[in-house]
Amino acid sequence: MIYGIDSVHGHNNVYMATIFPHNVGLGATRDPEFVKKIGAATAREVTAAGTTYVFVACIAVCRDTRWGRCYANYCEDHKIVQAMTEIIPGLQGEGPANSPKGVPLLLAKQRLWHALSSIWEMMEQLKASMRTTL
Repeated sequence: MIYGIDSVHGHNNVYMATIFPHNVGLGATRDPEFVKKIGAATAREVTAAGTTYVFVACIAVCRDTRWGRCYANYCEDHKIVQAMTEIIPGLQGEGPANSPKGVPLLLAKQRLWHALSSIWEMMEQLKASMRTTL
């Protein structure tokens, strides 16, 4: 069985674990090293609880603030979003020294929400065109 956990704000479903701010708040820091440390702290707490697969970093650029998931993005500026991907090496760590392949300590599944905003927009346009043609 493959088991993963949503750890966007740290391992927030475990009593006394650290809870970090939303990604939009972390993006406002413009500090990739800080975000990398958050990733490492999250990895320590998650692996201590026995989980090795997390759903975490939303690597996306929010272009439409009406979309309800913009807080899950680091920033509207793609350069800042790119810099914030440092959370992934923080989460995955260096891997065991005796591993020939450098297996990560924690597998981080990045969320690529960038297309969802566009899909939502396309669906709304489709609904509008259906209303006008029917």
